[in-house]
Amino acid sequence: AARAKADADPDEAEALLRKLLDDARAINDANGEVEAGIALGSHLESRARIDDAFAVSETTVARARAALDANAPATLSALHNHAALLKYRGDFAAAEPLARDVYERRLAVLGANHPMTLYSHNQLGGILDRLGRMDEAEAIYRQTWAARRGSLGERHPSSLVTLNNLSALLIQRGALEEAQPLLDTLVAATGERFGPDAPRTLMAMNQRAYALEDLGRLDEAEAQLRTIVGAVMTIGLILSVLALIVSAIVWGFGANSSNPHMAGRGKFGV
Repeated sequence: AARAKADADPDEAEALLRKLLDDARAINDANGEVEAGIALGSHLESRARIDDAFAVSETTVARARAALDANAPATLSALHNHAALLKYRGDFAAAEPLARDVYERRLAVLGANHPMTLYSHNQLGGILDRLGRMDEAEAIYRQTWAARRGSLGERHPSSLVTLNNLSALLIQRGALEEAQPLLDTLVAATGERFGPDAPRTLMAMNQRAYALEDLGRLDEAEAQLRTIVGAVMTIGLILSVLALIVSAIVWGFGANSSNPHMAGRGKFGV
């Protein structure tokens, strides 16, 4: 219920999540307390309140470790989220052993190809990437991409996330010839999944364009950049037209209702 209301009223969602947390504590429901803490921390993170989210996460992890089994789903979720917050704060050295522990536990309990295991494996790869341990990160990205592509399909968002990570790492390492076909796949699959003008697709196109430029394939790079610019201009035009329509409607309501303030707002919009 709290998550359903988060978009419409995030403050109300936070209040509800805090109540759920307090209620679980009141009846000594450790699993419920950890799950509520995870939800509250995620909600605070989504609102960019990272310090608040981190404080909740620390308490949640401590409670999970004290009261739940080490391999309980709630425990592993709490640890995974805490590793993500450590990464967000730039504390990669602290995040790495935590992420590795979660991955290894999920691997043992759920198996190598379970979505949650792959989720943790990809997280570990990202942390190693940021630590500069690129050989390890690349191996993890390749394993995770192959597993996700095999179990979820090439166009699944999770598969595309790992493919993007692998492509970016190869570019960073200067392996442009190897990255370029992966970027071709990324652009095509992202476009089919989200649409040719979606932000994710345009970001993939932009990454591909600069890789082509570095490879000296300037005509292809220019063509890709022109596609991006055309899409952005189209989106801008659509938004401008929508703003014009909204302004006209506001002006019309204001004029017909003899409301000069509303009518004025409509004219300013035009």
